[in-house]
Amino acid sequence: MPSRAIARSLTTALALLCLSACSASMEMTISPQGTYSAVVELRDTTGTSFTEESECTALGDPQSLGVPDGTTVTTEYLTGDKDKGCLVTVSGVRIPSADEADNALVVRDGDQFSVTLPRFGGAAGATPGSADDSLNSVVEARVAITFPGAVTRAPGGTVTGSTVVWDDADVLAEGVSASGYAQQGRGVSWWERIGAAYWGLAALTVAGLVLGAATVRRRRRRRRREGDQAPSTRSAKGSAARARRRRR
Repeated sequence: MPSRAIARSLTTALALLCLSACSASMEMTISPQGTYSAVVELRDTTGTSFTEESECTALGDPQSLGVPDGTTVTTEYLTGDKDKGCLVTVSGVRIPSADEADNALVVRDGDQFSVTLPRFGGAAGATPGSADDSLNSVVEARVAITFPGAVTRAPGGTVTGSTVVWDDADVLAEGVSASGYAQQGRGVSWWERIGAAYWGLAALTVAGLVLGAATVRRRRRRRRREGDQAPSTRSAKGSAARARRRRR
């Protein structure tokens, strides 16, 4: 039965990372079919953590994560000129009902899914009340959870349609929770379903309509001008013909 060990293992790693400058992000997507996937990226910008690939591989141990059979867990060791890190991908995690598991990361409760990320404490070595007590001074953190339907509850998070985002490390350290509809698209407006990714397409479509309308107007004006000029041309030709007959 999937427990909060997934979140605990990853947030414990984050707490250790916070001995130095680091960044951490998690993107969770919940399927209306009753499973979820999560992509977690941890990076250390000082070079003191993830010095070996085995440190990353250990984070993806299914037994340590407490994931059920059938769950896929992969890790990718991240290297770069300025930082090293680990990308952990967990997919196909079955979501139990609320009465099946009291300690699950995600549960199905009636017509909604509920997610609870546990508290994992403050920054290592910080002195309470000091300016350095904030995790934001040493870590860039972001957690995004996307439900099938609209978000119905997300204290401290920024909600857009079916997605809630937290990007304050201190808030995340204290633990966060959210709920959203389990039915695909429920409570989400048509415009929110389109999403920001389609704004550019919409703008391009509008620009095309404006350009097309301008082209039609130019053609109509040109036809009117040609129509106005035609009688004058015929009149001039007729006068010339009469003058030639008189000369004969």
